[in-house]
Amino acid sequence: YAVLQGFVAREGHARVPQNWKEGDLRLGGWVAIQRRKYDRRTLDPIRSRLLEELPGWSWHPHADQWDQRFALLDRFVEREGDARVPQGLMVNGVKLGGWVIEQRTNHLEGSLDPARVRALEELPGWSWRPFSDQWKQFYTALNEFVLREGHSRVPAGWIEGRLRLGSWASRQRSEYEKGAL
Repeated sequence: YAVLQGFVAREGHARVPQNWKEGDLRLGGWVAIQRRKYDRRTLDPIRSRLLEELPGWSWHPHADQWDQRFALLDRFVEREGDARVPQGLMVNGVKLGGWVIEQRTNHLEGSLDPARVRALEELPGWSWRPFSDQWKQFYTALNEFVLREGHSRVPAGWIEGRLRLGSWASRQRSEYEKGAL
């Protein structure tokens, strides 16, 4: 515990990496053992309280980390109006775009907790298949253009609503010609 206190004094928090060593002591392993004992209800209540008083202490750091990243995503949605996070977006030192991709991958693999699935699905603009959904959105806009204009020759710079329909139509033609559509 004294070694953990020293870590907290130096780092400002008790979020010890799992493989962290302080000298010859495996502090990360010791912290993991305390969490296991807590979960099994075998950790002395006084020791539990002492750990809980440390800045940044968490009994379930992975769940806390997910919640923190979800909160960042939620704020992004509030600000931008949808959950279409650019892949490389960094927010407060967190690769939010990468985290979103990880959630989609976990869902596809069936390893994302159902409560987390529901939380993500409740966000405006959330999609498990954003590229497919975006393509459908452009296709729908193209159909509306065709119904209105009587043809599908969308001018190169044409914008339909907020969609750059002209550029999209041009890319579709190019992909078709390459045999890649």
